[in-house]
Amino acid sequence: MFFLYSGSKILGAQAITKNIRKFLGTAVEPILEPEIKRNSIFINNEWVESSSGKTFNTINPATGKVICQVSEGDKVDIDKAVKAARKAFEFGSEWHTMDASHRGVLLHKLADLIERDRVYLASLETLDNGKPFADSYNIDLDLVIKCYRFGETAGNALVIHPDVDKIAFTGSTAVGQLIGQNAYKHGVKRITLELGGKSPLIIFSDGDFDRAIATSHFGLFFNQGQCCCASSRIFVEESVYDKFVEYSSEEAKKRVVGNPFDLNTTQGPQVDEHQYRTVMSYIESGIKEGAKLCAGGKRFESDGYFIRPTVFADVQDEMRIAREEIFGPVMQIMKFRSLDELIHRANHTQYGLAAGIFTNNLEKAMHVMQHLQAGTVWINCYDVFDAAAPFGGYKFSGVGRELGEYGLRNYTEVKTDDKIPASEIYVKGDYKIDSKNSFDIVFSGDIASMQSMLNEKNRLRENCCRHVDFYHMITHSDKRLNEQEHYEQQRN
Repeated sequence: MFFLYSGSKILGAQAITKNIRKFLGTAVEPILEPEIKRNSIFINNEWVESSSGKTFNTINPATGKVICQVSEGDKVDIDKAVKAARKAFEFGSEWHTMDASHRGVLLHKLADLIERDRVYLASLETLDNGKPFADSYNIDLDLVIKCYRFGETAGNALVIHPDVDKIAFTGSTAVGQLIGQNAYKHGVKRITLELGGKSPLIIFSDGDFDRAIATSHFGLFFNQGQCCCASSRIFVEESVYDKFVEYSSEEAKKRVVGNPFDLNTTQGPQVDEHQYRTVMSYIESGIKEGAKLCAGGKRFESDGYFIRPTVFADVQDEMRIAREEIFGPVMQIMKFRSLDELIHRANHTQYGLAAGIFTNNLEKAMHVMQHLQAGTVWINCYDVFDAAAPFGGYKFSGVGRELGEYGLRNYTEVKTDDKIPASEIYVKGDYKIDSKNSFDIVFSGDIASMQSMLNEKNRLRENCCRHVDFYHMITHSDKRLNEQEHYEQQRN
């Protein structure tokens, strides 16, 4: 488990976001109609069309209109790409023989090129994904670069390919389970799975109330609620529950939904029509099961896949919206009375990715943190990440960790090797010694084998060795000779 504590002098999440947007408004403007330079597949350092010739439409979720058609890679294309990658790691290849510092130079060069084209890449991400440009530019560009996947045709082909050693997947628990099955059904592959979540954010009455409101909204509504660690279950202590519901509902109504290229926008559309319909079905379920709808719950008037920020209160643990990952802008607020009740309910989920705690009592925070079944616990903050901090979940939220030294280990193999000192290479009696050896030799064997080696002693000395040591044990007529004495005799 990993936890992060945020002191009182650190800016709240909303304040940070506003500062970012203020900076962007004066320094960086998005490209409203970015040029689509490539829509084919990059394999073995070349842009190529898919082997099947098939394409698929990529949709602008803010308008519902087609941006362009993209080549649809399939099993044949995956095979070509994997073979090219495997060849790069073969013994003697340029990449295989390249030292780590040179590899680092090349990776830094790639990073420099990404930074050079940052505005263009962020604009493409906003066009294709629908997230506000400020988020694409400042937060999500690294994810755009490191997470390439198109599961419908390419994903499974990667998982079952015999030359793929390691699978790292971020996505739903259901798909993660399929990947785990196929990874072992078609071989034995290392897997890292970062899957779904239903993360609790716990608000105690002694916590910073205003900051808790702001942070809970950032933790849930960021990226339109499409975050695996979204703080979708808000547990609020009874004495401040009604006030929290009131303030949280008003805050949700203030969020600016609309054109993601507008720097004033704080919430864009859902990523596609399927996700939009899924989220709306959860909202209908919450209303039907008796949760109190305090804000939102409806489509935002637009041609795109927009949903108004939604807040439910009086949510019960067994309601569908409290049990299942929604992956959308839907907050569930739940009341708690005692510490034991809280811990039990917070852990009453199949997930265990993350959690947050708001309190000014560090002892209380540490007590709750120790009992929460979550891979990451934030104290008086939320969604704070660091490259050195491992990230991953308990239970159905995943296998393994990403980030940090711990995460790096998932991409390495452990090798145990025993080294023989250069002055002592042990050879069995029937072993033929390569004349290119430049080591001293210690021989162990019977008399006949030793005599054969003695006959080659001078040749070995002349051709390769500084000297030849023979160490043996002779048993004859049940009489054992002194081994060390024989050893000294042969040296002389």
